[in-house]
Amino acid sequence: MLLSDKDIFDAMETGALTVNPPDRYDVLVKSASIDMRLHPVIQVIRPEKIDRAIFIDPTRMANVQSQIATYAEQLELRPDQPFVMDPGVFVIGAAAEQVELSEALAARIEGKSSLARFGIQVHLTAPKIDPGWRLNNITLEIINLAQFRVALFPMMEIAALMVEPLKTPATQAYRGRFSAG
Repeated sequence: MLLSDKDIFDAMETGALTVNPPDRYDVLVKSASIDMRLHPVIQVIRPEKIDRAIFIDPTRMANVQSQIATYAEQLELRPDQPFVMDPGVFVIGAAAEQVELSEALAARIEGKSSLARFGIQVHLTAPKIDPGWRLNNITLEIINLAQFRVALFPMMEIAALMVEPLKTPATQAYRGRFSAG
């Protein structure tokens, strides 16, 4: 069961859900989700940096971020200079907002349908945000599946966070490799 807008505001008031910075809630909170905006810093995977003779073994990877950085270029987007995604381009981005969940809440993040209609897929395979997620930006995997170019602007609404109550609070808060704490 998803939290409604009223439930979202109630969870924020009690501290069960934190979204920072706490601005624009009147616009970002929808009927059953919270819009997440694109952080201005993105990493663009550059095919020319990839040695086709090697492969990535995810089972032996201790630090995903450093491995991705090997093949990526970091860019800082500006409102007057968006990143224009060519077809097939893959970008690692993040939600500009930092999210924290109590052990009684979980969440899912999904791409916006308005962008999906242009072929932009956001966060295809790992939408779950575990209970106990501590104040951190949510990573977004973004790919252009269309045959035309699409512009990404900093702070554009790119994904929706749907918050769900757990039947009972989790006894193990998230403390995985992508945890802030």
